[in-house]
Amino acid sequence: MDILNKQPQDITKDDIQALFDTQVRENVQIEYKSELPANSDEFRKDVVGMANAAGGVIIFGIKEAKDEAFPESITGVDLDDTGKRRLYQILDTNIDPPLPLPQIVIIPDCAVVVVRVFRSWQAPHRVSSHKSKFFIRGDAEVRPMDAAEIRHAMQFNLIDKIRQFRKDRLFQIKMKKDIGGATAVVHFFPLASFSQPTAIDILRIPDPYPSGYCASPSVNLDGKLFKGANFYTQIFRNGVFEVMIAPTTNHWILEGSIIASIKRHITILPVEISLSTYITVTILRAREMNNQSDNQSILRAIGYGADRDELELPEFIYDAANYHDFENRLLECLAQSFGMACSLTTARIKCNHHPADFVVTGDMLHYLRIR
Repeated sequence: MDILNKQPQDITKDDIQALFDTQVRENVQIEYKSELPANSDEFRKDVVGMANAAGGVIIFGIKEAKDEAFPESITGVDLDDTGKRRLYQILDTNIDPPLPLPQIVIIPDCAVVVVRVFRSWQAPHRVSSHKSKFFIRGDAEVRPMDAAEIRHAMQFNLIDKIRQFRKDRLFQIKMKKDIGGATAVVHFFPLASFSQPTAIDILRIPDPYPSGYCASPSVNLDGKLFKGANFYTQIFRNGVFEVMIAPTTNHWILEGSIIASIKRHITILPVEISLSTYITVTILRAREMNNQSDNQSILRAIGYGADRDELELPEFIYDAANYHDFENRLLECLAQSFGMACSLTTARIKCNHHPADFVVTGDMLHYLRIR
């Protein structure tokens, strides 16, 4: 469904009309409401239920057909900036643990409001002002979670949470229209950020880039953002780092930028959470790597054989207590993982960042972990 694959600000009146034309009924990810919420706890319950399930959209201003859950008519709602702030304030209280705030947008020309709720990697959440209940959205309704569902959600392991966080962030990045060329996205996941309640002091995180390299940092809802012309570092309040390296000129050597970026950002990880950190590397629009002029790059050498637009390096662990030979082993990890992703049976890759050649062979099926 297109409405679920778009950023809320990109949804148009035509997307709303398509819900009627194709008769999209309410489901686990779509809910219709004819009016704005009159009860704060009911609104919290609806949003929490969706965040505890698969995420989705709540659409205010659409009346559903009785007993059918199909959209019947546009009733429209009146929401100004003051009303939007009120909705955010409702969600900012009486939800435990605190919920990442959804996106709320008013769709032009049809008086419909879309609330985009993202699946939460901190689930399960409960509405503390509603008998402290945990809620989850089913096929077309929100209901209290039973004991087994709560237990399963709480046992959702750290690695699954990290992978879900990565998946959700990559989904949001890929929906942006300003990605050009082969783009590297590096994530740093301190294990402490997922194993215990964590909130770092984002204001004391230093600039990871040389002086004058990017604009002054800005504080946003997610945390702190350092942004340049074709790259950025987003530091989340729980200590997760997200770095985008987007080459726009031929002189960029992508794998060299990845290595340099990882080494640079490791040095600014807050001490209290930096002992063990999962690091992931993803190449978006990988097939465009052969348009770069980096003829001695690992990624250049295997880019011609890429069989997909998105290449993911398996997560590996950086251990602050065991930093030796970090760069060499990371380069080897890049060669092996992306070589296998590109279906290379055997390849000798010369890298100008390391004196030795790496050999990628068909039997390299294991994941190298930095320890």
